[in-house]
Amino acid sequence: MSADDKLDSLAESVSDGRPVDWVHEETEADADEEPSVRALRDVSLIAEFSRDLQRGTVATPDEIGTNEDPADDVRGIEEDDK
Repeated sequence: MSADDKLDSLAESVSDGRPVDWVHEETEADADEEPSVRALRDVSLIAEFSRDLQRGTVATPDEIGTNEDPADDVRGIEEDDK
Protein backbone atom coordinates (compact mmCIF):
# COMPACT_ATOMS: atom_id res chain seq x y z
CA MET A 1 0.00 0.00 0.00
CA SER A 2 1.45 3.38 -0.96
CA ALA A 3 1.71 6.24 1.52
CA ASP A 4 -1.10 8.12 -0.22
CA ASP A 5 -3.35 5.04 -0.13
CA LYS A 6 -2.66 4.57 3.58
CA LEU A 7 -3.44 8.21 4.37
CA ASP A 8 -6.55 8.09 2.18
CA SER A 9 -7.70 5.00 4.05
CA LEU A 10 -7.14 6.68 7.42
CA ALA A 11 -8.95 9.81 6.25
CA GLU A 12 -11.87 7.66 5.09
CA SER A 13 -12.02 5.96 8.49
CA VAL A 14 -12.10 9.36 10.20
CA SER A 15 -14.80 10.57 7.84
CA ASP A 16 -16.92 7.47 8.41
CA GLY A 17 -16.39 7.49 12.18
CA ARG A 18 -14.66 4.11 12.21
CA PRO A 19 -12.20 3.52 15.06
CA VAL A 20 -8.49 3.69 14.27
CA ASP A 21 -5.61 2.35 16.34
CA TRP A 22 -3.65 5.61 16.22
CA VAL A 23 -0.74 4.32 18.30
CA HIS A 24 -0.24 1.50 15.81
CA GLU A 25 -0.63 3.81 12.81
CA GLU A 26 1.87 6.34 14.18
CA THR A 27 4.33 3.58 15.05
CA GLU A 28 4.09 2.04 11.59
CA ALA A 29 4.24 5.35 9.71
CA ASP A 30 7.34 6.35 7.80
CA ALA A 31 9.10 9.53 8.92
CA ASP A 32 7.46 11.41 6.02
CA GLU A 33 3.99 10.12 6.98
CA GLU A 34 4.16 10.81 10.74
CA PRO A 35 3.06 14.46 10.60
CA SER A 36 0.10 13.58 8.37
CA VAL A 37 -0.95 10.68 10.60
CA ARG A 38 -0.76 12.94 13.67
CA ALA A 39 -2.81 15.60 11.87
CA LEU A 40 -5.45 13.01 10.94
CA ARG A 41 -5.53 11.89 14.57
CA ASP A 42 -6.24 15.49 15.60
CA VAL A 43 -8.95 15.76 12.97
CA SER A 44 -10.48 12.52 14.26
CA LEU A 45 -10.69 13.98 17.79
CA ILE A 46 -12.45 17.07 16.46
CA ALA A 47 -14.80 14.93 14.36
CA GLU A 48 -15.58 12.68 17.34
CA PHE A 49 -16.31 15.69 19.52
CA SER A 50 -18.57 17.14 16.83
CA ARG A 51 -20.46 13.85 16.46
CA ASP A 52 -20.89 13.62 20.24
CA LEU A 53 -22.08 17.22 20.34
CA GLN A 54 -24.68 16.51 17.66
CA ARG A 55 -25.86 13.44 19.58
CA GLY A 56 -25.99 15.41 22.81
CA THR A 57 -23.45 13.17 24.51
CA VAL A 58 -20.87 15.85 25.36
CA ALA A 59 -20.46 16.30 29.11
CA THR A 60 -21.55 19.60 30.64
CA PRO A 61 -19.39 21.38 33.24
CA ASP A 62 -21.73 20.09 35.98
CA GLU A 63 -21.25 16.53 34.78
CA ILE A 64 -17.45 16.79 34.87
CA GLY A 65 -17.42 18.41 38.31
CA THR A 66 -16.44 21.99 37.61
CA ASN A 67 -18.32 25.16 38.39
CA GLU A 68 -16.22 27.33 36.11
CA ASP A 69 -17.81 29.03 33.15
CA PRO A 70 -16.18 27.36 30.11
CA ALA A 71 -16.63 30.59 28.16
CA ASP A 72 -14.17 32.31 30.53
CA ASP A 73 -11.35 30.36 28.91
CA VAL A 74 -12.40 31.56 25.50
CA ARG A 75 -12.97 35.16 26.53
CA GLY A 76 -9.90 35.28 28.73
CA ILE A 77 -11.84 36.85 31.59
CA GLU A 78 -10.43 36.34 35.04
CA GLU A 79 -12.81 35.96 37.98
CA ASP A 80 -11.46 39.24 39.46
CA ASP A 81 -12.29 41.13 36.25
CA LYS A 82 -16.01 40.40 36.51
